[in-house]
Amino acid sequence: MISLMALWLPILLSAVASLFGAGAHLVTVQLAAAGGGRQLGFLEWAVYGLPFAVVSSLVALAVVRSTFLDRVTRKLPVDLRRTPTPWTRQERIITAVLGTLMVLWLTEGWHPIPAWAAALVGALLVTAGPLRVVSLPQARAALPLDLLFIMIATAEAGAALARSGAADWVASTMLAPVVGGGSGALAVVMVVGLVSLLAHLVITSRTVRASVLIPVVVLMAGAAGLDVTALAFLSTTAAGYC
Repeated sequence: MISLMALWLPILLSAVASLFGAGAHLVTVQLAAAGGGRQLGFLEWAVYGLPFAVVSSLVALAVVRSTFLDRVTRKLPVDLRRTPTPWTRQERIITAVLGTLMVLWLTEGWHPIPAWAAALVGALLVTAGPLRVVSLPQARAALPLDLLFIMIATAEAGAALARSGAADWVASTMLAPVVGGGSGALAVVMVVGLVSLLAHLVITSRTVRASVLIPVVVLMAGAAGLDVTALAFLSTTAAGYC
């Protein structure tokens, strides 16, 4: 159980380091850009998100160690040595494809290839042609379709909330004291962070939380003279710590 927690917590908390770490990140980027902010690419999101990911992951590991392991156990040596083995053809191809995708994603603003197109080509390379390491039926069978369906459903639910005006009503109600109180920039930042952090208590989906909160956060940023993209990023980051 301790090992699972030590692995699971950093995976969950480090998702903020990547633009593709959660569907809510993509929603945030699009809504912030539509609200007058700049559109973050893969590299810029990583620059903003990596410090949050590193610090929160280290804190989580420290809490797990101090809570579930006694002092004697914590001092036991950990042997991570492995006998080196030659890389297989599949491992070399996968590493090369992933490395190329990372470069393309990080340099997205310097070439005309969008991130989704690079990912699609990478998936085709490893499932078809001379570089194939897994057949297309095997890859399709390994896809977590239930998770994909959940993501699609929550994304559509968020879009429906935005189209109907329900998202504006919910977020405005939650943030009404700040919106109408003429609060300063620091108060706006603190309230947005706190409300976003606690939003999971009433909205279980991270993507729907972003769809509900970001439109109003964008309006608040403009009213308070804050950077729209930065405040939207803060809201989504806080909402991810659920």
